[in-house]
Amino acid sequence: MIQVIQAVASASAVILGITYIIGGLVVNLNLARRGITEYQILKVKYLVVGIIYLLYAAGIIVLAMVPAFFLVQYINHRMFPQVLNILSIGASVFLLYLWSKPPKNSDSFLVRWWFWVAAGTVTMIFPQMVLIRQLMSLALDAYSLLLTAQAVFAGTLAFIAQIYHYSCYYYGRHSAATALDPIGVGVLIPVRLAGDKDKMAILTELGISMIKPGITEWILLIDETDKHYIVSVEREEGENTFKVSKDLVDAILYMAK
Repeated sequence: MIQVIQAVASASAVILGITYIIGGLVVNLNLARRGITEYQILKVKYLVVGIIYLLYAAGIIVLAMVPAFFLVQYINHRMFPQVLNILSIGASVFLLYLWSKPPKNSDSFLVRWWFWVAAGTVTMIFPQMVLIRQLMSLALDAYSLLLTAQAVFAGTLAFIAQIYHYSCYYYGRHSAATALDPIGVGVLIPVRLAGDKDKMAILTELGISMIKPGITEWILLIDETDKHYIVSVEREEGENTFKVSKDLVDAILYMAK
């Protein structure tokens, strides 16, 4: 019994660690996309974000399993799996490309949730198909080992690509569709910062307008660290992100829902 408890505890610790790392990747990739690097070792938010992301990812894996199960009968045709492998890798590379070169039009279908689900499903079909085949046949011949190696590579690339895409387009948005979980999906919060008018004047010089001396316009609170509030201001020409020292701020007004 003690060995069972120790094994469960060890497995739970590993799972929590992986979840925490994934959450940290999502949060920091989102900040990196805005031009900010801010790593903190201990942050409970990372665990929550990781759990929410893994729930979404699990849904994509289940969706990919359905076509993979029906396609596994064609896996003995030597060219068919390679075509699916190319499609899976191509979809992953395209998701990574969108992270580095986001569409200029924010209403593009390329940033919709259903596109992420569809593209994510395509990235996982080949790895899922190989997994099902191996579980059914337990084959260890050279061809099976080749397919397994390809599936591991395609699956790893798909996992990385989906994290990058999610961090850029679905985490840290303030749409109504994500407002159900403001912690796990990083919904941006409209706020006004208030402080000493002379100290807050520096924010005006950087591009944050004041409605009164010492009180900012409505801005979006992205995140916070021990020393800074990370906020953004949306303009017609684009979005600017700022790190505001907490020493400047005496009060925060949150917009009522």
